[in-house]
Amino acid sequence: MRRGRNAAGYYSTVPPTDQQAAVGANGTSRRRIGQLVRRATLASYGVASVSGPRWYHRLLAWLGRATPGVRVDTDGRLGIELHVSLARGVPAAAVVSNIEERVRYVVQRELGREIHSLTVYVNGRPYGAGTAGGRS
Repeated sequence: MRRGRNAAGYYSTVPPTDQQAAVGANGTSRRRIGQLVRRATLASYGVASVSGPRWYHRLLAWLGRATPGVRVDTDGRLGIELHVSLARGVPAAAVVSNIEERVRYVVQRELGREIHSLTVYVNGRPYGAGTAGGRS
């Protein structure tokens, strides 16, 4: 939801317009998809945190304007980027595989949509389609 000042100068919550709310094919917003993906990722074994790669991503998350560590692209097909940090001593390839399966399952179950592209960044390095050491 957007926040804006009303005539008296106080902050008020402005409900989103129909175009902003109906981002997904079934009317699901990017924020809702991001929250589902973040929750599924944090529930995966070996994930220490999900946070944005830059300081301003964390600031936007703190202000409630973004989902930290998750970027959702709904232009035509559903694309997701995840930025995670793993716990020490866990095999990265196995954890990334587990994250991919869990996120795809949750999005399919909750929203009825398939993810076209899912890229997982571990400590700033991409794992996934087309990367060495990752899996497609």
